[in-house]
Amino acid sequence: MIQPDKDYIHINSSFKKKVVFRVGLDAGFFSEYNNMILAMAWCLRNKYEFQLFSKNSNFGYVKGWTDYFIPFCTEVNTKFHLKYNHRPYPYGAPKYFPYFIRQLKKYNLWDKKFDYTPPFYRLQKKMGFGKLLTQDIFEMVRQQSPYEIVNIAVLGFSDNFRNLCRLLTDLTWRFNQETQLVIDEMIKELDLPSSYVGFHIRGGDKFVEYPLVHISSYIKKAEMFTEIRNAFVLTDDYRLISELRTAFPEWRFYTLCQPHEKGYYHAEFMKVNMTDRKTSHIRLFTSMVVLEKSSHFIGTFSSNPGMFLGMRMLPENCHGVDYDEWQIW
Repeated sequence: MIQPDKDYIHINSSFKKKVVFRVGLDAGFFSEYNNMILAMAWCLRNKYEFQLFSKNSNFGYVKGWTDYFIPFCTEVNTKFHLKYNHRPYPYGAPKYFPYFIRQLKKYNLWDKKFDYTPPFYRLQKKMGFGKLLTQDIFEMVRQQSPYEIVNIAVLGFSDNFRNLCRLLTDLTWRFNQETQLVIDEMIKELDLPSSYVGFHIRGGDKFVEYPLVHISSYIKKAEMFTEIRNAFVLTDDYRLISELRTAFPEWRFYTLCQPHEKGYYHAEFMKVNMTDRKTSHIRLFTSMVVLEKSSHFIGTFSSNPGMFLGMRMLPENCHGVDYDEWQIW
């Protein structure tokens, strides 16, 4: 098995070609994280060293990734990436798009027929940077097949892509000491039973990605697999907790959702002060730790938390109310 502080670091750093992947630019944490895992897998398969750029990340509060997590690869911090490294336009950094156009004109690379969505590699090469950036590989990493068999000789790995992603979450989903202490305390205060079901019930702005599913569908799905009637619920809308407790009195529900929360809207969340944003992220991380330890998880594979747990958990314990199989979402 790969050791985070030995095998992966050694193998990753041995590749001559490099990718600098930016995380924490303009989407929710698990959208950013899941795409990072896909990029790491792509880099291993294509023999690129994976490097990280998380400075000024929307989830960080001082450094970025290491505010919460243990480092697992080389992290670069040059200002170049603030303007040039992003998800494909228009999903990443649209405020910098005019800057790209000016630079393309400056280096005589302007062509109205040119697709200014990625790659911007011609511009990078002209400026002497010479590494692939997030936009250069973003679409390719998402075209990997969830269940194809992957062979990576340097790792001694031969298994399906989903299990490769699971292995990469083992390498990266590792909290630093400060964060782990807070998470442990939150879990202790929940006073969970030894066995419980995990639910992730979507709300907020997620209806734009996939139609929201009625709460009864989650309960019905859970009762297909287990007789456990204790459940931890990750949701962004406390009204759903009240509905669950009223509609299903035979169940006991636990949550870290706060009574004032009425749905997550990313644009509004980014206006919250940094201290409150940090607290919200740690509460989210704690919820995910609790969910991954549940006897059965019931959620949506068309959500980023569901996609993440589909990587973390064994398939037989992870169930979708939208899709039967794990998806790259």
